Amino acid sequence: MCREARGLRGHSPAKGLQLLPQGLLRPQGDPWSPPPLEQFFQRGFRKCACHPRERFFKPYKHFTDVKQKAKGSNAERELVHLFWERGWAAVRVAGSGSTRHPAPDLLVGNGVRRLAIECKSSAEGRRYLTRQQVLELVQFAEAFGAEAWIGMRFDRMRWHFLPVSELKEAPGSFSVDVTEARHRGLLIDEIIR
Repeated sequence: MCREARGLRGHSPAKGLQLLPQGLLRPQGDPWSPPPLEQFFQRGFRKCACHPRERFFKPYKHFTDVKQKAKGSNAERELVHLFWERGWAAVRVAGSGSTRHPAPDLLVGNGVRRLAIECKSSAEGRRYLTRQQVLELVQFAEAFGAEAWIGMRFDRMRWHFLPVSELKEAPGSFSVDVTEARHRGLLIDEIIR
């Protein structure tokens, strides 16, 4: 990421752009007639002065996305370690959710059974899964010969696992809440029996 994208000042903006006091950039011109790009700046978008050909970006959205992604990755790593401690081989699938081919978050097996697990962690009391996430998990599990499971961990709770058939259908998606996870879900020691 360039200096301007990180919010560091101290260099001149690209030719034809004016650096405003709020840290926004806009084409130089008459200050009383806002350019069409002003709409982007009013919504929090910025154009990088170091690389004027790059797209507009929202500087703070990037950091919240990274934080959420890191939380999900840490939860998946925790689950991998839990399975290995119980004698099951487990691996995180790189790029799950970002490739055009269906892939679960975790593949777990013991030589007899194979599990394809989509992991979700949440601080809130309910978590939604898109219809496409669930369909891709089922599609992968059928092609791989594995069982499709959803692994849920709400803050200050243990992991609970639900088969896809136990998910509650919401309009356009599926949902799992804390009480469903506690009552219907299986703990890790129950799922590996």
